[in-house]
Amino acid sequence: SGVPAARLGHAMAVLGMNLTEDEVEKRLTDLGRPEYIDQNMFHNLIEEELRKPMPKVQELLDYLKQFDKDGKGALSKEEVQELMRGSELSHEKVQASLRKMPRNSEGHLDIAKLSKYFLE
Repeated sequence: SGVPAARLGHAMAVLGMNLTEDEVEKRLTDLGRPEYIDQNMFHNLIEEELRKPMPKVQELLDYLKQFDKDGKGALSKEEVQELMRGSELSHEKVQASLRKMPRNSEGHLDIAKLSKYFLE
């Protein structure tokens, strides 16, 4: 027993995980096309969806990565200044914002944490 496979998309949508029909079909194929999705399978599907970055976070991550010249997943002070160039914020406001932002062990702004910071 469990969730009928034909209702998987609806069951995920109830949890706010709106999958396209193609995404539902892929999940079912990956699971071996069972007739029912048992609790374990359903739990694993939910965990898989929760590990995915939210679309807005991913868009921001992609944007910030453009400024990461060395590809280390963090922005140096210079890279952040390039990012902020053209912003309507004053230099003082930019500096005040930078002081609040999450940094990695080298003191650079961690892109993954930074994207979450901007979307909070």
